[in-house]
Amino acid sequence: MANPIRREIVHYFENHIEGTSSSLEELTTHLADRLPGESQEHLMLTLPQTHLSKLQSRGWLSYDTQTGEITYHGSEDAKQLLTEVRDMF
Repeated sequence: MANPIRREIVHYFENHIEGTSSSLEELTTHLADRLPGESQEHLMLTLPQTHLSKLQSRGWLSYDTQTGEITYHGSEDAKQLLTEVRDMF
């Protein structure tokens, strides 16, 4: 949760969508709107290789590289972690 992009990904799934799935394109659009200085093109490249793979390796989500579908698994502590990190800054 130290990385702002990964925090925003968790925040997106916890607070901005119905259900547990989203496409890479929908997530990218949301992040580009919320994170100044991050272009959609840059996010389309870095999300799968860096941020989604890191969250996937820790069990937060699954990313299907063939379809671009992201399924969020979350964590019971997600809301608390986001609140604590937000309060630090």
